[in-house]
Amino acid sequence: GAEDIEHGNLKLVLGLIYSAFRKLRLGTLAAELGKKGVRSSEAKLMLEWVQKMTEGYPGVEVTDFKTSFQDGLAFCALVNRFNKEYLDFDSLSADDSEGNL
Repeated sequence: GAEDIEHGNLKLVLGLIYSAFRKLRLGTLAAELGKKGVRSSEAKLMLEWVQKMTEGYPGVEVTDFKTSFQDGLAFCALVNRFNKEYLDFDSLSADDSEGNL
């Protein structure tokens, strides 16, 4: 649940991100990042993609899949990026990680 993400359960965070975006192929991610012909690990491409998608969101700095998701803001930024009507990102607080998740 939310408390697992809050406590930095790396396996759960990676699984959640992978499940949410598994339909995206690595080639699509690489093309989006301008990395045609560059071989990168799936986790590295995914991290770079998440960084790009959350860029500009206040309080969100994604450096890894463990600590960067603990307060819930990175996950909410991803949701907000694709559906701004689903949640009001500006109303969230880094101090309310369980509420954010």
